[in-house]
Amino acid sequence: MYFKPYIEIVANLKAMLDFSKSIDLSRVNELEQIVFKDSLEVTPLMWFSYKHLVKWKKKAISPIFPYSLLTHLQIQLASHSLFPSQPLGILHKRETIQQLGSLKLGTWDFETSLRSFKPIEKGYETSIITNLFIDGVLVWQSETIGFIKDEDAKPVKKKPRDKFDATVYKKVTGIKVNPLKANQYAWISGNIDPIHFSTLTAKLMGHPTSIMHGMWSVGRIASALAIDNFEGTTIKVKFISGFYLPGKADILTKKEDGVTKFCLYNAEKDKPYLIGEVDYFSA
Repeated sequence: MYFKPYIEIVANLKAMLDFSKSIDLSRVNELEQIVFKDSLEVTPLMWFSYKHLVKWKKKAISPIFPYSLLTHLQIQLASHSLFPSQPLGILHKRETIQQLGSLKLGTWDFETSLRSFKPIEKGYETSIITNLFIDGVLVWQSETIGFIKDEDAKPVKKKPRDKFDATVYKKVTGIKVNPLKANQYAWISGNIDPIHFSTLTAKLMGHPTSIMHGMWSVGRIASALAIDNFEGTTIKVKFISGFYLPGKADILTKKEDGVTKFCLYNAEKDKPYLIGEVDYFSA
């Protein structure tokens, strides 16, 4: 656990709870020019706490670990007066992570900025970029895609989703997750959105129970993949449905044209919680 996310929550609490704020795109270009920076001293204890939580057994540092340290910068950005919407209620829809170099403990210099905030069908989509520098070298980058629902948008007929074919995947392992795991990840990462550790709040927001953090799930999947070092890879993830707690799921993988594809799968309902892939890129 580290305290910067909690400091930012307290510092920006008023802005975060401003539910009267409407969408205002008039000054997005100004916000896109601002870079939110911070240097973190990433300690062995921080890394041990994370890797224990996602069952990481490999020598190299997980490519998902840096994401668990970004919450305070994303709070700064999303609670800024120029941010077009109220920060709470942004749904995490997709994530792309590139590991460009070696991750090692020590001083990590992060830079977070808004790439875009634009209208799409039924709402708005926001793209947030974070770069990680170690010893002055860019070694890691993420793009977080969020969705903000427009409550006044006209209903749109849903397009039928292609049926997921689990038979072409191989089961790597099954996992069981209880609410305590969500609490532990929340305190480690600073992502204390109540839908992840408060059943009551989750129900008030229309969910049957609390939901596991999507990026914990990605970290757990990365632990199970037959890849020892993710340097030189791009990881793409699409979040499809909530992993309700307590719950169980299967981690599935397959190889396709040199790409490792993965899925966190709900066998009981025959649907994925998330799907993604790991691919190598040429420098």
